[in-house]
Amino acid sequence: MTTTSLRVCLVGCLIGIASSLAAAAPSIKTTEGKESLDVTIDGKPFTTYRFVQMADDPEFRRPYFFPVLSADGVPITADRDRESMGQAKREHPWHRSVWIGHGDVNGIDHWSHRTEGERKLQRHLKFTKIDSDGFVEELAWDGNEPGKPVLTETRTVKFIAYDDGARAIDVTSLFTAASGDAVFKVKPLNVSGVEAGGCQRACRARWRPVRKVRSRHRPA
Repeated sequence: MTTTSLRVCLVGCLIGIASSLAAAAPSIKTTEGKESLDVTIDGKPFTTYRFVQMADDPEFRRPYFFPVLSADGVPITADRDRESMGQAKREHPWHRSVWIGHGDVNGIDHWSHRTEGERKLQRHLKFTKIDSDGFVEELAWDGNEPGKPVLTETRTVKFIAYDDGARAIDVTSLFTAASGDAVFKVKPLNVSGVEAGGCQRACRARWRPVRKVRSRHRPA
């Protein structure tokens, strides 16, 4: 059995925020619903983590964060699935704001929205912890046989609010091969994904993804 830990720090930074900042530390709140977690900072929306399929999301494959908003409410990511729904030619509909996936784990596509064959899902199993500023989630990545996932994942997420108004999502994923060895082919290069959205008004915003494989462990 192989265990791999992946850390992804996704930091959304808005340049040119208001110069007057509150002296108190920002207040982060996570509210649990049946289908999603809503996160606010100082009472203002930050992001929604969608961990199961919703009625308005027929092509759901894996949990993702959408929308992701800057401190003054500007969207800084995009959901290409929603944007391209119903179009004859769709460009990268699997680019869903902020997500974790991979194009080839033992030959199984956990990245795109290909229509051939059975849909492979990242299945939310449970939350083992939900705090005001984060959560720990257990997931199973579908394998080739029903009931035999290729991977299990422990996903630890921390929401961060900086005094200057910047916001961050810190994701640490611990992957365990669940049905024999798990082979990750380099397709695509990134295990994490961030789809940047266009600002709706004049602004300068950016996302900075940082990817670090912390450890790999194979018991004797």
